[in-house]
Amino acid sequence: MKIPWDFFAKRMKDRFSVKRAMLVSMALHDMSVVELSARTNLAQGQLSALRSGVNKNPTINTIISICAALAMPISQFVAYGEPENEKELLRNYPF
Repeated sequence: MKIPWDFFAKRMKDRFSVKRAMLVSMALHDMSVVELSARTNLAQGQLSALRSGVNKNPTINTIISICAALAMPISQFVAYGEPENEKELLRNYPF
């Protein structure tokens, strides 16, 4: 049985969160928006908009820049954006 692309896209849209991926990635790498901005050459405002959830649709180039700065594969960034991973990943992180 072939699953239609729109079914997959809707499921990912309902589950994946750029905001969650940014928060978890930055927390686990102990990196601030200022540091990430310096490493990616992206504006602090652009990164803050992603982290706060104002911008929910970054370009692939933006995600590639963020992942390169954090030395992580895109697949890991995406995994951090899944709701079931957030609690497990941040359980022992001191805020």
